[in-house]
Amino acid sequence: MQEQSYDDIISKWNSGNDIIKMLLTDKIQDLKEQIEMLEMGQRHLSAGNIACANQMVITMIMNQLDALNNVLNVYLSEMTIRKKALIKQKQRDRKQFIDQMIALLEYKEIIANTQIPEISYSLTSGTNGAIKLNGQELTLLNLLHLLINPTINFKENNKIRSRKLKIAFENGIKVIKDSSFRIIDHYTGHDIKCLLDSIRNCQLLANMPSWLENMIVIQQMSFIAPARAVTNSASCFAIGSSSSSSKSDCSSIDTDSNVDQIDKYSNTMNFTDENYKILKKPNYCNDNKILKTNNESLSTNSGQQVTTINST
Repeated sequence: MQEQSYDDIISKWNSGNDIIKMLLTDKIQDLKEQIEMLEMGQRHLSAGNIACANQMVITMIMNQLDALNNVLNVYLSEMTIRKKALIKQKQRDRKQFIDQMIALLEYKEIIANTQIPEISYSLTSGTNGAIKLNGQELTLLNLLHLLINPTINFKENNKIRSRKLKIAFENGIKVIKDSSFRIIDHYTGHDIKCLLDSIRNCQLLANMPSWLENMIVIQQMSFIAPARAVTNSASCFAIGSSSSSSKSDCSSIDTDSNVDQIDKYSNTMNFTDENYKILKKPNYCNDNKILKTNNESLSTNSGQQVTTINST
């Protein structure tokens, strides 16, 4: 029979089927029966040494009875208090776990969004309501994406896939808990949390247009790796880059050895802002201009068609 833990015993405790309560109750009942028998015999005894001795026995048993009743009451009260405390603790733990999962999912989404070229450019230039990050911070976001958002290949061995997810989850929890443990290079969970919070608190993601949100969803559905990179640096992503060399380099990172690759790249994270070369400035938030141009061209074409029909 498997031994139960303290929490299991307390959580499953019920006064109706508690063994200790049953034993104490049986003992109390035996003492009550003994007292009844002694009191019946006491009525047939005349005054004397025997009657006095019998009365002393009755008194002693009654004291035992009172003591056992007190023990039973204290035991039941203590078990009830402990069970209520355990239930409240489990509720707090469950709420804390849910809050941590919410924070983890939010940070994962922020990290994934930083891989979008338009968002990456905004963070590089400090435009569109974004904070301005340096090359080292942007590279850290790339490495975080590899670590916290690993690509899941269901053709992989279950052990490899589970290890990848376990590493991602454990490091995500370190970030959420503001841990002082190192995650990438010299960056701790606290350092990464501060960086992600600064991105979340700026106006970039809140001001993100709907078409960019749709593009992010499409990219997530099509499982296309983000085309974003640091040129002349540790990261293999390139903003706006579609060269075969970039793709081949990225595919080598997206394997079951993500952690080893991250360690390899993080050892060379001594960058300056000049390391980030913007290959192509994205046309960000120009929806109105595009729509206006399209409407004008459509109006011109339709006018020419009407003129041609009338002349005919």
